[in-house]
Amino acid sequence: MQYHFNNLFLVVSFALVASAVCFGSLLPAHWLPPIKNDKLAHFVAFGTLTFLAQLAAENSLEFLIWGCSLALAGLVIELAQKFVPGRNFCWKDVAANLAGMSFAIIIYAILGL
Repeated sequence: MQYHFNNLFLVVSFALVASAVCFGSLLPAHWLPPIKNDKLAHFVAFGTLTFLAQLAAENSLEFLIWGCSLALAGLVIELAQKFVPGRNFCWKDVAANLAGMSFAIIIYAILGL
């Protein structure tokens, strides 16, 4: 598959942000600096990923696949945290992920991109 430069840039940006989210989410708690509002971090991370996915997707079906995959990835990351020292599963984190995704979808629609 050949990508236009902008699409390639978006896909690479998405991959870098997704890698940072996965890495940061699966580190033991004592390795991380204290975060005052981790729900905001979830909101921003998944909102950013969703916005990048919308920009990179070539059609609605492709974005639907990206979006469902992101939602599933957020849930899987939360489940995996049960096995990381000092971390645990939290439904509020999953909700913050979904709220960030929803916000990004709304902003994308408002901007008419």
